[in-house]
Amino acid sequence: MIRLEGISKIYSTDIVLKEVNWDIKRGEKIGLVGSNGSGKTTQLKILTGDVEQTSGEIIREGNPKIAYLKQEFDLNQNCTLREELENTFTEVHLIKSKLKEIEIKMKEYKFTR
Repeated sequence: MIRLEGISKIYSTDIVLKEVNWDIKRGEKIGLVGSNGSGKTTQLKILTGDVEQTSGEIIREGNPKIAYLKQEFDLNQNCTLREELENTFTEVHLIKSKLKEIEIKMKEYKFTR
């Protein structure tokens, strides 16, 4: 579970977030929807620790995982869009690799019995 309580973020004289409150319960998947400049990316950056909130509290229960694809264009021009997306989720690659190893071991076991 992740809960934002009274989160505000002020850059210089601009108030980007003011007293934001919401939570995500275990197993939920969410999307942030809003107009440009409404603070969606700022909320994600606060959740990931890339930006610190001006006020308010983030409450985390357990060890929640947060991932998002940045909107900035720091792409590797030598990669396809698919490769860029896959590079964002390194944990998925680890799991895929482990599953492949298990598959190979299962095939070897089957043929040696």
